[in-house]
Amino acid sequence: EQTLSVPALFYKCLIFRCGNAGSLVTKHVRAEMRPFRALLRQFPVGYHNIMTAFIRIAERHDLATIIDWAAAEGWNPGLDDADAFWAADPKGYHVLEVNGELTAAVSLVRYARDYGFLGFYMVRAQSRGLGFGWSLWQGVLSGFAGQTVGLDGVVAQQENYRKSGFVYAHANYRYGGAPGCRATVSGDIVAIDAQWIGAVAAYDRQFHPEPRES
Repeated sequence: EQTLSVPALFYKCLIFRCGNAGSLVTKHVRAEMRPFRALLRQFPVGYHNIMTAFIRIAERHDLATIIDWAAAEGWNPGLDDADAFWAADPKGYHVLEVNGELTAAVSLVRYARDYGFLGFYMVRAQSRGLGFGWSLWQGVLSGFAGQTVGLDGVVAQQENYRKSGFVYAHANYRYGGAPGCRATVSGDIVAIDAQWIGAVAAYDRQFHPEPRES
């Protein structure tokens, strides 16, 4: 497909449409549009005059895509994580689309009125460095202004987290491997069923700011 250079008209404004509010906002950009040039050259003729970016609450099938992205990054999500994540807060997952393509994602799961936990902050590899992730990050965090937000962060991004007000709390150490022991037959180890849910939730509450029964 033939592509054209970006016309000067595009540099005067970038149009974002907010899927949740249904509003259309025109943002004057001038020189700050330069980082978008590389992305725009990917689009065929006719797409250079306008670019629409939708920020919306993710649907269930979007979460499957987000988890696939996480696996590709080496984050090793659990095989059954999606259902548990979704049950915690179905409105806690957000995506940004550029001209209809899923481009960035972030989750901010609300466990209580004043507490949420952030994760799944990712941008497709071919769209990084263009400001899409930062726009989504700012938009989602704005809904938690003045509230406590936790984040299990990437070490290389700690300085960027500080710019958004996050403060380092502690390190996590993860170990992996194949266990070399045989299955135990001890009666002290039991499956967590309905009779144990309350006890497990109470134990978890000692280490977490808010209840996580879901």
